[in-house]
Amino acid sequence: MPSMVICPECHSPIVFGARGKTVTRSFRIDEGVLAALEEEAAKRSISVNTLLNQQLLAFANFDRFHARLDLVKLTGSSLQKLLEAASDEKIAEAAVVEALDTPRSIILSKYGQVTFETTLEYIKMLAQFGNLFECSFSDSPEGKVITLFHRFGLKGSLFLAKYVEVLLEQMGYATKIETSAHSVDFVVQKKKDATSSRR
Repeated sequence: MPSMVICPECHSPIVFGARGKTVTRSFRIDEGVLAALEEEAAKRSISVNTLLNQQLLAFANFDRFHARLDLVKLTGSSLQKLLEAASDEKIAEAAVVEALDTPRSIILSKYGQVTFETTLEYIKMLAQFGNLFECSFSDSPEGKVITLFHRFGLKGSLFLAKYVEVLLEQMGYATKIETSAHSVDFVVQKKKDATSSRR
């Protein structure tokens, strides 16, 4: 089901997960690839069409943009071990560098402009196709609430907290942040209404 939040800047709806129109196309694929798709679809109790569509969505919305940036796929446990081997200071530094470096070019390439709305879409894309975390969006009296759920421990929370904080700072937003071993909560407001803090 699509989900919707209201942009605190322009008060327009931002819809996530809306499905586009489908079209019918015929393709020739390798016989071994088809066998693998049928096997995996059976394991997941879904149709081959659904499985293939999921893979094409991941390529269209994520992989093709990150492939230009030398995308490397790691297991979650490998990423967690790398995080655990680094100091908190280095993790925070890396998060800032990454937030200032690649997201802007990806957002521009995919959406055509960098706005609060497209930045939220980028965060949702990381959740849906990057498998880094799950996320939810809601409204509160204090501002927009973004919650990230992940499996990378306290150092993973440190990286994600700083990464998203810097993303939103570039859009003129401040964040109040609370972290735990497996989640990060952001309350987002325009900078004139809030100051950044972390518990």
